[in-house]
Amino acid sequence: SFLVELLWKYEEAEALSFASAAIKEALERPEEVEMVRTGLRDPLAVPIRRALRLIPEIKDIIAFLQRSGFEVWAIGDDAQWFLRAMVGEYGLEASRAIGIRAEVKESKIISRILDPVPFRGGKADAMVSALGREPDLVLGADPWDVEMLSYGRGVRILLDKGDETLRELAAEKGWLVQPAFAPAPPG
Repeated sequence: SFLVELLWKYEEAEALSFASAAIKEALERPEEVEMVRTGLRDPLAVPIRRALRLIPEIKDIIAFLQRSGFEVWAIGDDAQWFLRAMVGEYGLEASRAIGIRAEVKESKIISRILDPVPFRGGKADAMVSALGREPDLVLGADPWDVEMLSYGRGVRILLDKGDETLRELAAEKGWLVQPAFAPAPPG
């Protein structure tokens, strides 16, 4: 939501252009970790990865689902314009991305965030709003995807990232579990 509010008074096309440029730069940047502190006296630096890498297996899953006749959508808690710029890297149309949106007046973004906010339970709301029905297949990987994975009756797949609690929940709920993908090599 904060990033969406930072785009206040930008035109949507400017926000999308900025997002596309930022993603392109992050994909080309060498992988490195920067230790970030909140101030000079902060003893607890947080490691922040300073690059972006695509997950080839996700691109393959999307392509397979599209060839199989599925309508594939991406739902995330990123600013709408950044998510729309990113999904193209995975072979999805920008119109199939649902991110955090803000109201637009006279082609300018204003800081009022629109519902549903695609975070936790809002992902399920956003999904149903976009599709007009519950989805047949849902893939999720994080604790904030639980509500979305729990909604409806279709096939649910947890993309395992090593969270034992999520794997236990998946077993309890009858979700399929896709084992973790191998990490992409640096560069």
